[in-house]
Amino acid sequence: MKLQSSLRFTICIVIAVNCLRPSQLASQVHASSDAHHPLASPESEADRVHTDRTFEFTVKAPLNVAGPLFGADRERAWAPGWDPAFVWPAKPKDQRGMVFVVVRGERTSVWITSAADPSSGYFQYAYVMPNVVATLITIQLTPHGESTHAEVRYERTALNSSANEAVSKMAMNDSRSGPEWESQINGYLALKRR
Repeated sequence: MKLQSSLRFTICIVIAVNCLRPSQLASQVHASSDAHHPLASPESEADRVHTDRTFEFTVKAPLNVAGPLFGADRERAWAPGWDPAFVWPAKPKDQRGMVFVVVRGERTSVWITSAADPSSGYFQYAYVMPNVVATLITIQLTPHGESTHAEVRYERTALNSSANEAVSKMAMNDSRSGPEWESQINGYLALKRR
């Protein structure tokens, strides 16, 4: 029961992070929480780290081949260790509103797909790792001859000041992710062509 309640709260936060401007989100959180809730701490917005990192790379395939590989379900084919548990729809289908959970070590994050359009090359995901970070990921793919240019933007906000260092480390990793993603996806495509 407690896990279900926590999961529902986390999904609400993911939706709010994705749909509200930061000032609206802050007023909603403060209006709907009590003093015992971790997000209702007296910390100011300035006490929490917010990062914004973008990386780019080239996928050696046209957009109609590359696009679908950026959906949460299809990403499992090329991203080692990526193993989301899909909540909705029951049968994984990369679409707007898809909800899934990712477990990494001791931490669980709840994700929602806010945009998934392989044909235009636009994807957006929001996820919350309770008491640690809220993250918005935006992916824009652009055709470039027989290849596809990928631009990936990670916006992260620490949910309390004790998570600032962890969020800063995540952002440093975000900045360096381009070559890794490029190698993984192009390696997968090369094997598939054989």
